[in-house]
Amino acid sequence: MKKRIINFCVVLAVLFTCCIACKITVSAANAAETPADQFLYKYNSTYQGIELIKYYGKEESVNIPAEIEGTPVTVIGVGCFSKNKNLKELFMPNTVTVIRTKAFYECSELENISWSENLKNIGKQAFSYCNIKSVFMPDSLTFLGDEAFTDCQALEEVTCSNNLTELNGTFLRCRNLKIVQFPNSPQFTRIGRGAFSGCTIEKIEIPASVTEICEYSFSSSVADSNVMELIFPKDSKLKKIEDYAFKYCSFNKVTLPASLEEIGREVFSHTTELKKILFEKNAKIKEIPACAFAGCMLLEEVDIPENITKIDADLFYDSNHGIYNKVKKINIKGGKIKKIAKMAFKGLAKNGKITVPKKYKKKYTKMFKKQKWYKKSMKIKAV
Repeated sequence: MKKRIINFCVVLAVLFTCCIACKITVSAANAAETPADQFLYKYNSTYQGIELIKYYGKEESVNIPAEIEGTPVTVIGVGCFSKNKNLKELFMPNTVTVIRTKAFYECSELENISWSENLKNIGKQAFSYCNIKSVFMPDSLTFLGDEAFTDCQALEEVTCSNNLTELNGTFLRCRNLKIVQFPNSPQFTRIGRGAFSGCTIEKIEIPASVTEICEYSFSSSVADSNVMELIFPKDSKLKKIEDYAFKYCSFNKVTLPASLEEIGREVFSHTTELKKILFEKNAKIKEIPACAFAGCMLLEEVDIPENITKIDADLFYDSNHGIYNKVKKINIKGGKIKKIAKMAFKGLAKNGKITVPKKYKKKYTKMFKKQKWYKKSMKIKAV
């Protein structure tokens, strides 16, 4: 009798353990599908399947049905789950290829998503103001709408689809976003306006394929450690960085690639920890615009590349707040400069050093002495 009781207890223990294991490994494949009658839906001829128009249920976990009335579910429609305060977990069948504008907008409790392996399109603000902690996009994804994940305050980690070509305002104000894996393919060429503005990314490795970083792309991004890394690969194809792209960031050193042809106004202004701005040898850039490094109070050393012909006003001076850096060293690499704005180097320390190519020392000495910022205590050194 005792043996039977012991055996029975063992069986119960095994069953209990199995139940726990099953609960932990719940996936779209074994979770019960949400009944079709909880959705308003229609047939979408463009995407050859059912489009979910509105979800009326109140469940915390939703497993979207793979088909309704024998027809595959292919589209999650505009605002389908918008402002649903109950939804915490979403399972998406592999039939879904499109998530439309604001489909999950302000689903403030939504934490976990099981993505369709065939998802191709996510619309504008589709997941804005959700509670997602990580996003791992399937490589089937080729289009990501503007501001798709803005204001996801819990978001910490993102792995992008390798088939995206650009990001636009995608993760704006995701204040806890620390880790980003960019697309790894030649077709990813553009980081759009405000894509990562207001994030806390500690290490930004710009892919070699990127040719354009747009305005405000990383502005107001400050790492928790207060020091960020900005890395450009040796084979970078970057041609343009637009206005304010890295304003209010916290890098301590930046080396810009030789491929760079243009930088915008205030591109690194108020980058609080910045000490050095360097350029790779033979950088293509020809002009440094106004206030490019204004308000970088710790800035000590700046390169002026070989092909620069014009330096605009207030390179270090923040005229709006009346503050400027005390730069110790400016390295002029070439002899092509034709125009230096009168206030260009205001902020160079009184005992600051300007290094110039030996054969152009006479030319630059004459040019500098005409400038309002120039002090006799400054040193012009030929190298």
